Amino acid sequence: MPAGSSHLSQLIPYNAVQFDRCMAYLAQKWARGLTRYDMVKLHVMTDVYHVLETGHQSIGGPLEPWNLGPVVARSWARLSRWERRFDQLGEEPPGYALGRSDKGYTTYRPTAAPDLDELAASELAAMDRAVELLKPMSFDESQRFFHGDKTFMGQAYNSARRNHQKQISWADIIDAYADQEGIDLTDLKRRLISYC
Repeated sequence: MPAGSSHLSQLIPYNAVQFDRCMAYLAQKWARGLTRYDMVKLHVMTDVYHVLETGHQSIGGPLEPWNLGPVVARSWARLSRWERRFDQLGEEPPGYALGRSDKGYTTYRPTAAPDLDELAASELAAMDRAVELLKPMSFDESQRFFHGDKTFMGQAYNSARRNHQKQISWADIIDAYADQEGIDLTDLKRRLISYC
């Protein structure tokens, strides 16, 4: 791993345009409107799976160990602003139609089909893995996955919380995944570079 990167927590800055591209694809795969929780977890796992394959994030931003689990704060804040404007003024953000789920949560439906030419094959594969993982999970199962010491994401999350870190280390995620899968990802960790 490059010198000084033992706690590398962001490989690229958060990219709102890429977030929207990915959400258009993910919503189509999910086949229903996405809640804010769905979107931030899909963002996290898209980036995780993309890093595990390529050594860099797709959407970007640091993963923070919130009570909800790993979250990219910029995504959460952006979606929160949109929900407030929708609730207070009835305004919808560009590129999304907002509605309500049967449980009263705000849902987002991208209004344009994803442009697959703007997404790399590695990004499509990472998003497919994220949907395959998260779509069948209940909220409680999702919480166990992101908080439990029996999963690689829970282990990395709990390590950051125990050590009072404001951000989750990519090395911790990679190490926990390698341990879970019984594989050696030392070379991947050496390739991590922050472009921030």
